[in-house]
Amino acid sequence: MFVLEWFVDPTKTLSGAYGAANTLIDAARLGIVSPITDSVYPSVMKSRNFSVIKKALVLTFPIILVGCTVVFIFAEQICLLWLGEENGTGNVVMALRALMPVVAISLPNYMFGFPTLNPMGLVKHANMSVNIGTIIHIAALAVLALTGAISLFSICILTCCTEFFVLMYRVIIIVKNRHLMKPGALDEAKLEDEVYEHINDDE
Repeated sequence: MFVLEWFVDPTKTLSGAYGAANTLIDAARLGIVSPITDSVYPSVMKSRNFSVIKKALVLTFPIILVGCTVVFIFAEQICLLWLGEENGTGNVVMALRALMPVVAISLPNYMFGFPTLNPMGLVKHANMSVNIGTIIHIAALAVLALTGAISLFSICILTCCTEFFVLMYRVIIIVKNRHLMKPGALDEAKLEDEVYEHINDDE
């Protein structure tokens, strides 16, 4: 929002629209994703049964996609109900629709974060994906600013792209290290590391 205010929106009209749409997005993410991940995470950490994550995604992801489609279609009516006639139209509706992919990928993004990477012993990549995503987001904002392409729509699309990058980073790490999902694989990997460190210490 600060970028919008600084470069193209001194009256804070567009940044207000982004903020309003983002409030709806955050409410949807917390209401949908948090209950699912809060119930799955402890189970996977305790049992390392990654099939729980797969089942949760298979059962809930299609429902989320349907919900996002409904919100996209009826975005104007939803904004009017949520924000009233003065603030619930125009730019807010556009921003809400443009940010809808963020909601759509929120569940797999969270599921492939700590609930999957932590039991695999790869928790550092959950944090690294966010850090790299933040750097890319800031760099892309700088490019938009320098080229005069900053707008409410471009920032919404950039937000979606950043979230998608974080998801893809986590998926790639999981696929490359999928052998760590096997029972006992993590203990074997730790043992190999300990042996390797012991050999290096002897040398």
